[in-house]
Amino acid sequence: FTIQNAFELNYGFPPNEVIALINIGASVININIVANGITTFTRDIGMGGQMLTEEIQKQLNVSYEEAEHYKTGGEGTISSSSIYREVQRLSERVSETLVTEIQRSIDFFAATTINADISRIYLSGGSAQIPALIRSLERRLEVPVELVNPFKNIVVDPKKFDFDLLQRMAPMAAVAVGLGLRRSGD
Repeated sequence: FTIQNAFELNYGFPPNEVIALINIGASVININIVANGITTFTRDIGMGGQMLTEEIQKQLNVSYEEAEHYKTGGEGTISSSSIYREVQRLSERVSETLVTEIQRSIDFFAATTINADISRIYLSGGSAQIPALIRSLERRLEVPVELVNPFKNIVVDPKKFDFDLLQRMAPMAAVAVGLGLRRSGD
């Protein structure tokens, strides 16, 4: 629900639309489906981006730190093109597994709800920026996918904060921003 708080501040809720807020962390995926600004479905899935890190470690026989670097780095940060291709292959395979679980939850929601057509998916969390995951979600669910920017409507002093870093880290900060928006009595 903290993602919902951050989303509402920065985007508002589109009237007469159903959206999915999906937070993809290291070990948990949180799904929150919102219709007309009201939560209509939630589900937690006990898997996340850590699956990709572990798969890279296992397949490439590298440390956790190296696997994380490969997972989050682009072609320019990986010196060997064969390593880059292998990371991409692993990323696509793990992404398909994660998307299958997300799709099962959304299919359950659709089967139990009237007017359940999701118009857009908004992603947050540390693993939300995996390109293969975004592509797989869009392809399999046939819904536009967008990364959440919890700083979109927050004034940031560029003298105190590195704006480019904030933009790169934005999807990971959605929970923190949502928690920061809580008020006494919430």
